[in-house]
Amino acid sequence: MSAGESTGGVIVPQLQRTTDGIAAAAVILSGMVRRGEPLSEWVGRWPRFWMRRAKLPLPEGFSVERVYQTVAELYPGAAVERIDGLKLLLDERAWVSVRPSGTEPVVRVFAEADDPARADELVRRTAQAVRRVLDSTV
Repeated sequence: MSAGESTGGVIVPQLQRTTDGIAAAAVILSGMVRRGEPLSEWVGRWPRFWMRRAKLPLPEGFSVERVYQTVAELYPGAAVERIDGLKLLLDERAWVSVRPSGTEPVVRVFAEADDPARADELVRRTAQAVRRVLDSTV
């Protein structure tokens, strides 16, 4: 199984556990050869999704559990994943994720949907809720 970063980096764990542009190109070329078709046809069959992101300053020592609880309440009925922060699977067409950064003092908000306007609205609504929680502690 492969993985990806929102930066566009692709991870192929059978080769190494970091992003690797050459490995990504090899996976793409291998798929093209197996299918005997150009990249445009192969990619043309995939559903299109848009990702939006936001980041908000995270006060030192702030526990993000309150943020997670507030965000989960925004989307009742969503399937919850807690592997890396909080990810809410809204339906087959959209998800929202909130997690503290591992590299800077911020909370990252991600939203992905099959419609760019929906992705925009999900990240806006979620970031607004996160901001309210963070501001209530200042």
